[in-house]
Amino acid sequence: MRLFSRPKKNGAWLAIVPQRDGLATASVAAPAAGAATDADRRPLVMHAHFFPGRLDADTLERAGKELHSGDYRCATVLGGGDYQLLSAEAPNVPREELRTAMRWRLKDLLDFPVDDATIDALEIPVDASAAARPQQSVFAVAARNSVVKARQNLFADAKVRLGAIDIPEMAQRNVSGMLERDGRGVAMLSFGEDGGLLTVSWRSELYLSRRIDVTLAQLLEPDRERKHQAFDKITLELQRSLDHFERQFSFISVAKLVLAPTAATGLEDYLSSNIYTRVETLDLATVFDLAHVPELKDAALQQRFFVALGAALRDVQAGSVSTRAPQQINLFNEQFEQQIQRLTARTMAIGCGVLALGLAAAGIHENMQVADLQGEANAGAARLDGVQKRLAGVTADYPARQKDARLDGELAEANAQLDALHRVSDTIRRGDLGNTRGYAEYFRARARPRGGGGWVSGGSIGGGGQDIGVRGRALDAALVPGFLGRLRNEQVMQGTPVGTLQIGEAAALKVAGKDGKDASMPAPYVEFSLASAPQGKPGAQP
Repeated sequence: MRLFSRPKKNGAWLAIVPQRDGLATASVAAPAAGAATDADRRPLVMHAHFFPGRLDADTLERAGKELHSGDYRCATVLGGGDYQLLSAEAPNVPREELRTAMRWRLKDLLDFPVDDATIDALEIPVDASAAARPQQSVFAVAARNSVVKARQNLFADAKVRLGAIDIPEMAQRNVSGMLERDGRGVAMLSFGEDGGLLTVSWRSELYLSRRIDVTLAQLLEPDRERKHQAFDKITLELQRSLDHFERQFSFISVAKLVLAPTAATGLEDYLSSNIYTRVETLDLATVFDLAHVPELKDAALQQRFFVALGAALRDVQAGSVSTRAPQQINLFNEQFEQQIQRLTARTMAIGCGVLALGLAAAGIHENMQVADLQGEANAGAARLDGVQKRLAGVTADYPARQKDARLDGELAEANAQLDALHRVSDTIRRGDLGNTRGYAEYFRARARPRGGGGWVSGGSIGGGGQDIGVRGRALDAALVPGFLGRLRNEQVMQGTPVGTLQIGEAAALKVAGKDGKDASMPAPYVEFSLASAPQGKPGAQP
């Protein structure tokens, strides 16, 4: 008996197609084998549900739970701008090597590095009745790895197992293949949020794909003039594409142009009047059994679920005239898959055995480590005991010295003396005690002024250099101001205020007379005195 094994799937595909406002989902069952009528051969739509919301893991997980996605093979479809579809010459390699070989062919054709691409390819069947073997061509589909990885991670986060990543061209080819009759090809034109898509299929294989830059919103435009401008653009693109197809694949006759459901009015009549191919609008009820989803009879809902229903037809060969299953595209990249391990009884038994052995080995290793650690702990404890004993012996031999009170007193006295010296030094530096430069410069200044008939005979300095007195003599009183001016020009005398200035006759001189007696005579000079007083003292003169 298998335990925790994956539930058996029913084999049908569940298509989950992101749209701008939510998720369109659909599942289709193949018609019963041996059906007698065309109506009985229609695939049965099991369900078609829309889940509004953003494209995130929560919305997807809710859809997966409600639809029981685990019972299906799940597929999703990329948007028109998420990939590139290119037609190229096929390399001469076996089919199983085609995908790898096309990587080299596409390296100069892609608008992004080929090493960053997930690639798939399918052959375009050639005319088997041609006299000369024509050159084989292929459709190559390339999507950025980042786009594929993001889509696969989204499904993995939502716990929805993804099996295929498809493109709209293949979903539309699946529907148009059911419309082929009498061995003739079918052109199909659909419109959606990304614009228009034209495909041509023959024998359920894709032969042509063209994008038309007209969106569904433009077809539903209420303004008649703007709508007809869109119709003109569509007509021109159809004429060019169908003419090109006829020249390239002359062995295929296109029976008709089928318009996918859009709920737009006027397009069928307009195209019928402007192109040579027969035009008709598709009603999905003609190719699908809608008994389980009668609401899909509405054309607007048919447009919403058109791509999802086409993707759900993957591997369903309803109405196909081909002798083999049509080729499919799958951009699912296994290297981005988040692996899910599934347990069986055998793997559980093996795992339990390995776990038991691992636990036993871990226990033995742990016991050995504990024994080693215990030995190290015992050795450490012995070393610590020895150190503590040596510390106790040193403490006993060298006891801590007691403080000496006398030394503390001497230190305090020395600090007090140092503080006193600092205060004296600060007082002298500030000039609180007067002149701190000495008096020598004053005496030099008094001695320097010479000449001009004057000289210094004495003087005094006091008040820290603030009170200066000068006495002197001059041969003429008129010479005194000049002499004093030179004296005041000395740098040390500058800024010293003049308190008093006195000039007068000198005392008479005593000389010996002719008769031997002392006599007096006037002195040949005058005497002067100059005294200063500090600013602000009484009697100071300016």
